[in-house]
Amino acid sequence: MAIFRPLLRFSRDETLTAPHGFSTVFLRICQVHLSYMQMRPDEKLRQEIYSQMTPSQKWDEAFRLREIAWIIKAASIRTQHPEWSEKDIQAEVRKIFLYAFT
Repeated sequence: MAIFRPLLRFSRDETLTAPHGFSTVFLRICQVHLSYMQMRPDEKLRQEIYSQMTPSQKWDEAFRLREIAWIIKAASIRTQHPEWSEKDIQAEVRKIFLYAFT
């Protein structure tokens, strides 16, 4: 769902709209997902914590999360390909992160 979030727009009356060519079913799925995310107590807590952080703290947190994702991905590849060297594993993780998008 995060992939489609930049495509969605809120109009002035706070209704959700999608670009031309997107189905009403897709739009409804997005509305349900967004309303679910807004209802979750942990999401409200996360928003509150991030709103109190400075830009520098947010950058540090993003970098820390990226490092964790890198370590987890490397561990996954290491499990899938036990015969690969560490250099090969890191090269594959680098390639995955280079071409990744949200």
